[in-house]
Amino acid sequence: MTDGLYPILQAFATPAKVAEMVSKVNEALAGPLPAAINKLRAYMPNPQTYVILFKPIKSSVSEAHGQMQALIASEYAPEEGTSIPLKHQEELSALLDSLCGS
Repeated sequence: MTDGLYPILQAFATPAKVAEMVSKVNEALAGPLPAAINKLRAYMPNPQTYVILFKPIKSSVSEAHGQMQALIASEYAPEEGTSIPLKHQEELSALLDSLCGS
């Protein structure tokens, strides 16, 4: 991690803390998000409406993932970055596509 002007933030951005946060996001992608999506589908019989509504969510999740990927690549040593369980972009896209049904 680079030594910058914000040492107080470095305590919150240790590889272990970032790995913990990414693990929580992965858990949400595997559990609560699919459950919420299934509830949404129950109230939306038209699949086209569902896809239209889900598209900005999918886009936001993908964008945040890309930003995190860039941050890890730029701010952490390679061995630190490998300890963070960030999904590969293709894996994330496939997961979101499967939830969206597109």
